[in-house]
Order: sequence, then C-alpha cells, then structure tokens
Amino acid sequence: GPSGLGELQHYQVVHPRVVIRRDLSTSSAPVYIVEAGTALEGRRIVVANEPWLALAPQTLKQLGIQRPAYVLMDGSSLGFGILVKNVEESFRFQAQPRIASLGETCLIAAIRQGNARLAEKLLAGRAD
Repeated sequence: GPSGLGELQHYQVVHPRVVIRRDLSTSSAPVYIVEAGTALEGRRIVVANEPWLALAPQTLKQLGIQRPAYVLMDGSSLGFGILVKNVEESFRFQAQPRIASLGETCLIAAIRQGNARLAEKLLAGRAD
C-alpha cells in the first residue's frame, strides 16, 4: 500500500501537460489538466514505487476540484520523465542572510507576504 504522506511542500509542474487524477493510479479518471509552470501544494506519497502528489486543500480549491486528487510526479514508467518537481527551497530563501537574485522567487515571496511595495519595486526592476 501507500507509504506515509510527506510534509506539505511547494511543487511546480515541469512537463507541458500533467493530468490530475481521482485516485493513485495512472488508469484512474482524470479530473483536471495542468500546464507547465503551474504551482501546486501537496504531500508526496509513494505507491508501488511511484511518487505521487496528494494535492493540498488550498490547491484543490484554487483549481475548483471538489474532492481529493493526485498527480503522478515522475512519469518515467510511461516514458515521460519528471512531471512535477519540488520547489520548496525557493520558498525558503527569506531565511537566508542574502538574496541570491531578484528573480521570480523574490517576487512570489513578496506577493505571498503581502509586501506590495517590494513587489512593485521588483516588477519595476524587471520591466526596465
């Protein structure tokens, strides 16, 4: 059976299109399709040696999905490679003493923290 749920972390879709499914199986009914770049929050769960992402309630709500749903994280068994990758590290940069680059991670964090002025500054810097 499935091994224990991991902690809630941030992930990003890296394959052009990834299917969100009703159950922990690739033959399970699709409930939604997400495109590359989509941010997902969830807990990693391993079933039959395959890593799945059990989507967090917040993510399900954002996508308008009414019930638990799952995403295969690594499609190697289907010939697809990595479908969803963990981006938790980029959400923790606030804890670091210096900011490596004023890229999108900073912008996302500023917006998440409700720091509108910083977000505007970062956007202005990117627009130049």
